[in-house]
Amino acid sequence: MTITADSIKSTIKSRLLEMLDSRREFISHSSFLETLGIKIKNDRLYLSECIESVAKKYIEDLCRKLTAQYSNGTPAEISVNSDLYRVITRRDRELEFSEAVGYGQSSNTDTEAEKEMAFIERYLSAVNFEQIACEINKQTKKLGATGLEIFADKIIYQLHLANMDGYYSPFRKGRWVICQAYPLNYNDCYKKLSELSLLSNALNEIEKESGVQFGSALEEYMNAGNNLRYGRETIASRTVFGKGGNLEICIFKEKHQYRFSEKAFEALMAFLTINGKADQVDVIMSKTDLLEAA
Repeated sequence: MTITADSIKSTIKSRLLEMLDSRREFISHSSFLETLGIKIKNDRLYLSECIESVAKKYIEDLCRKLTAQYSNGTPAEISVNSDLYRVITRRDRELEFSEAVGYGQSSNTDTEAEKEMAFIERYLSAVNFEQIACEINKQTKKLGATGLEIFADKIIYQLHLANMDGYYSPFRKGRWVICQAYPLNYNDCYKKLSELSLLSNALNEIEKESGVQFGSALEEYMNAGNNLRYGRETIASRTVFGKGGNLEICIFKEKHQYRFSEKAFEALMAFLTINGKADQVDVIMSKTDLLEAA
């Protein structure tokens, strides 16, 4: 599905015309209510802000729709820089637009309507819809790959794979490759559970691509995190989640360990390699192949 500049412009123009009608009715009814002694605050109805709010809503809704359609369940999102359609709400630009069409200088209703239309036409001429459409289409084409790169970054971050020489660096022990992480506890469980949810989605993607099953360890671990509360702030030391699977999560007081079987870790590294982390994988593989914990 290719988005065109003309389709964006025509849809926004149609919505702007609907906005004009509703805005005029609102102002008219507000004026009548004020004659009855009812004060109506309509200071958010400056035409320039109304125009750009309509454009913003349509473009953001379009980006959300395309994101849902093309992200393939990854966290990647399509977005457009608001500077591309917010071209009049800076004070100097608004004055320039107003003076160009004489908007706001007449009290005659018909004249005001004509000037409002001229204001909208000037806005539509000023916005580079070709650039907006190009940006949306470019992001749409790359969205799946971008999402997988985000997953790769999340794996490296969550499993401390960027730190190969520190206290939490990964190592090999027997049949396991062990990645270490900070403990999950009650004080920061909300943030960490959100990060773990992304990690879970990343592992699900690897399962689909490789056929290697990581088992229930991460789900059990997250459930335990959800059950933390005041008076039970930590998961009991020596708890093992997903025992017997290709991934086990083992709990210690000062760190939590993700223990991957060799085939699970190879699937992990293959995913990172395919999704732009080949240099990082070379370092990880050299370390985990050579390091043997005592």
